[in-house]
Amino acid sequence: MNLTPITSDISLYHVKFHPLLSDAKLYDSSCSTQAKVIFIDKDGGYFLKSSPKGTLMREAALTRYFHDSFGYASSEEAWAVVEKYAHFLKTDTLLHGDYCLPNIILNDWKFSGFIDLDSGGVGDRHVDVFWGAFTLWFNLKTDKYRERFLDAYGRDKVDKEMLRVVAAVEVFGWN
Repeated sequence: MNLTPITSDISLYHVKFHPLLSDAKLYDSSCSTQAKVIFIDKDGGYFLKSSPKGTLMREAALTRYFHDSFGYASSEEAWAVVEKYAHFLKTDTLLHGDYCLPNIILNDWKFSGFIDLDSGGVGDRHVDVFWGAFTLWFNLKTDKYRERFLDAYGRDKVDKEMLRVVAAVEVFGWN
């Protein structure tokens, strides 16, 4: 992560952020042009992410999904799982890397192929399984298809604890 020192006019931010921003060293840690991320070097550090209205909706939904489905109330809880169990993730499966409903091609409701394979690679099968379960929830606005998806994938190939580990890893954007 790059940290570029910046100065910022705190009046541009909501008044609730002013105590956090005042008297703190600020750094730009943005990694995309879609959102600005400021690292606030105060009290152990904070990240403040901002972008045009509506552009962080998917990220907010993903945060709710992590919390509701896997019980991570904080990044500290997720990090504890990463430290304890991430070494169990394997690199034995060819992954799509962006497995979601919009990237699956159906022909007469039968699987026909995939698109958007630029994030493909080798990793743990639970990464694509995790995103498969998430996309059903996110794109269809319900979690009622998760169990059917796991049945179709093959429950003997899915370790729900490893899905919890992948969820913890994904909190930090590692894929």
